[in-house]
Amino acid sequence: MPAVSSNKGKDNNKKKIKPSYVAHLLVKWNDAISKNNKKLSEKIEKEVESSLDLMEQDFEIVEYYQLTKKHSINKFKDNKLKELSDYGWLSFYKNFSMGLYEFDQKNYAKAIHYYGLAEPRLKARLKDNKKNRKDIKYAVFNYRLAQAYYQIDQYFTSMSKAIEARDIFAMNPDSKYEALECTILLGANNYDMKNLDQAKKFYLSALTDAKKYGYDKLISKIYHNLGLIHWLKKSYDSYVKAIEYFIKALDDESFADQYAVQTIHMITWLMYIIKDERAVQWFEKGIKIAKEENDHEFISKLNIVYSTYEEVSIEKILKNLEYLEERNMWPDVAEITLHLSELWADNKDFEVAYSFLRKHVHANEQTKRILEALE
Repeated sequence: MPAVSSNKGKDNNKKKIKPSYVAHLLVKWNDAISKNNKKLSEKIEKEVESSLDLMEQDFEIVEYYQLTKKHSINKFKDNKLKELSDYGWLSFYKNFSMGLYEFDQKNYAKAIHYYGLAEPRLKARLKDNKKNRKDIKYAVFNYRLAQAYYQIDQYFTSMSKAIEARDIFAMNPDSKYEALECTILLGANNYDMKNLDQAKKFYLSALTDAKKYGYDKLISKIYHNLGLIHWLKKSYDSYVKAIEYFIKALDDESFADQYAVQTIHMITWLMYIIKDERAVQWFEKGIKIAKEENDHEFISKLNIVYSTYEEVSIEKILKNLEYLEERNMWPDVAEITLHLSELWADNKDFEVAYSFLRKHVHANEQTKRILEALE
């Protein structure tokens, strides 16, 4: 089960628009400008400006907006951008923004592809190698890349990028939050590699600083991830402790706004494992949120849990697995099918267990193919 590795954004208690949504609008706006479509450009501009007020804080998207606004003014006045470097930044932000968008669509390989197109533009803008290593833009870029590699199980690459980003953030007194996000991501990578002691060290280090600076959302993310460590210990007592951490994580509203359905999915799963009668109540709570947010990933995942423990149906499990497979979410498919195989094997239904084990092997093969395509 992947840990919460964190997304950029300050603590807040209001539901806000994701930066990736605004970034995608900005790409469309730039395309309209380039095609000299003034009517469409003005329409998208209004949508962008109304969205900015509701967007989670992100200085990169604000800068992309400012460049696009300048591009629009100069284009429709038949002028050229005064600084040629602006074209380079626009090219960088287009690919970077597409990476953000594909990441939030859970198309992680596509996100890495776009980040790969963006990186040469970034390096061209920051020609001095010493400046590259210290510029906040480079830190933000490396952190985003680290997140994407983490999602496709490329842990060493993810950690390398996260360390690069953390070292730059640590130089800036205003980037303590971002530096802690990198530490949490390092913990998440170690957790997924089953280096639980090392993961716990990263989490506890981040927890100390998050409490010191009052970053409630990060505190909740760390509680969530500490819950995952107890999950892997696979005992009744450790499952109970994991549930306690997960429920504690939901105390922060800004965390719950972003991760509630993911955490509730885990609570539901664990409660079914320990035969807690509250499991179905948590399932109903999770599926309600997932449907309200149109989150088909967790609608499928929650339904898999329900069809495994509450109203057992192999057919419904396979139907919901199919959605994850269609979205190329192979690491998740691999984890779920391994669990299902072990469960049915414990119940002495070896034919079903074998069928899920075959799916597990296939999912691992597909993950490898995605990685090969990125090389």
